[in-house]
Amino acid sequence: MVADGAAQKVAGTVTDNAGNTASTSVTLAVDRTAPVVTITGATDGTVYGPDVAPVVSCVTTDAVSGVAGQATARDVENNGKHTVTCAGATDKAGNAAATVQLTYTVKPTVEWLIALTHKVMPGASAVTLRQLDADLTASRWVAYTARVWALTQGAKPVLSAADATTLVYWAARLQCNV
Repeated sequence: MVADGAAQKVAGTVTDNAGNTASTSVTLAVDRTAPVVTITGATDGTVYGPDVAPVVSCVTTDAVSGVAGQATARDVENNGKHTVTCAGATDKAGNAAATVQLTYTVKPTVEWLIALTHKVMPGASAVTLRQLDADLTASRWVAYTARVWALTQGAKPVLSAADATTLVYWAARLQCNV
């Protein structure tokens, strides 16, 4: 029996009825080992903040015959919990890789949203920021949302509508997870 990955030379000679002969040989490598698939960009079971949400991908390797088809990633998200599956990889010998899966969660925290609030409002007064911090810390979601939207008003708004939308979105996500 030839070991996996080892080369085996096969030779043969044929003779026809007229006595003519021909010889040839070919070297074959045996590959019984499936390719290896790994998921990069995230660690299984980890909780990430929205500002560092991972970008995952599948990596397919095969040390014997080489990769014929890369694994493809499928990411299913449900309320911040992601299940990533990499499947479909094959090598040039026709071996199929096992499916690989991991889960991770993208979840905002009150502390994270406070930091984001401060980041997008560098021109806000210290009093305004303290009020917003207090609203978030006490889970006063409606008050926080009302203050955020109020800061988009006036001749010189402290906050853009786009940034307000982002803050309100994450406050709503936090409200659902509390």
